[in-house]
Amino acid sequence: MSISNLVSRRLLEDVKTEKEKYNTTFNSSPYAIMLTRLSDGKIFEVNTGFVLISGYQPAEVIGKTSLEMDLWIRAEDRRVITTALAEGHEVNAVEMQFQAKNGRLITGIVSSKIIIAHGEKCLVTSISDITEMNAIKNQLLALATHDSLTGLPNRILFYDRFEIAKAGAQRNNQKIAVISLDVDHLKEINDGFGHDAGDKVLVTISNRVSAVLRKMDTFARFGGDEFMILLTEVDTDTVVAQIAEKIQAAVAVPIDHGKNSIRVTASTGIALYPNDGSEIDELIKKSDQVMYHVKNNGRNNVQFYNPSFQIVYE
Repeated sequence: MSISNLVSRRLLEDVKTEKEKYNTTFNSSPYAIMLTRLSDGKIFEVNTGFVLISGYQPAEVIGKTSLEMDLWIRAEDRRVITTALAEGHEVNAVEMQFQAKNGRLITGIVSSKIIIAHGEKCLVTSISDITEMNAIKNQLLALATHDSLTGLPNRILFYDRFEIAKAGAQRNNQKIAVISLDVDHLKEINDGFGHDAGDKVLVTISNRVSAVLRKMDTFARFGGDEFMILLTEVDTDTVVAQIAEKIQAAVAVPIDHGKNSIRVTASTGIALYPNDGSEIDELIKKSDQVMYHVKNNGRNNVQFYNPSFQIVYE
């Protein structure tokens, strides 16, 4: 055998070995990988990871574009990739969303770059499926920022939303109402009807008040019978008073509990930004002060902050 034949055979074996390595790496990757021709955008190769994540078999996608497959949830995600590549950049670890064959929403970390494959420019795109991880993250976030009984925002989220509302109020020269709402005689309800009845009262009030409020407002539970309300984009005190009266009326509707009908009222105090303060702690302190003034003077009422009120905690 001539030297040239030996060299050719060795080169063929090397090419075969490299191809086998490539195929093994390509198909054993836990990521979904697509190879797309740059000239027409058609997919010409996908790996096993793509099949597992998307639910599509290779025969269903090869020869089609990602648009024809309706893979993209948001058109702007695709534009991010095409714009970056057109400008000569790679796309590295960008979170995007896709739709699987069965309609399942997939959240993936996407990387994409131009390579030379099969003698022409191609786009290699890898997608790491983080859908489940995102769901767990969102669940943990919900637990950290919401009340477990009512599902309402808790103190942490309430404070965060106040800061957002404050920025908007400053831009638009508007007011914010910080409202303390305390359920009257909850202890007596727990003692008389049981703690399950008390819990039902809290959940029912949460649902009723939430239904009264506007989408931009926040209803939060700080604990026990203590609720807080944030009214944003407020132009006049009259608007606040009207919403507060609707809240009182919603709370006052009797709640059925077995054969019993539980009547509930609330004591409510209101402080306004920027009239009564500029910081959330100061405004809550003053709305609490008004609320306790109401509780000490007959309960079941709504009042705005007045510097003459004295804090008297029961």
